[in-house]
Amino acid sequence: MARSLEKRFRKLVGTTPKKFASILHFNAILNRLRAPQYPLLYGASVFNTYPFKAELKAHQKGKSDYRTFCTDCDRSGVRNW
Repeated sequence: MARSLEKRFRKLVGTTPKKFASILHFNAILNRLRAPQYPLLYGASVFNTYPFKAELKAHQKGKSDYRTFCTDCDRSGVRNW
């Protein structure tokens, strides 16, 4: 029974079920690698020190993760420092 099912699968799909599963797995990994991991940061036109100091202190106390801290710094205009 299993052999006939595998033969039918091979005839319809063109490869073995095991090979087909590894192709699907490979495609899923490729799609994950192609997706952007971080959003683009554009930066503020003027540097604003007060929000930056507050965000820095909050980050140092562990209240934000690194990605959030970078986004907050970008909004404060650190790029123009």
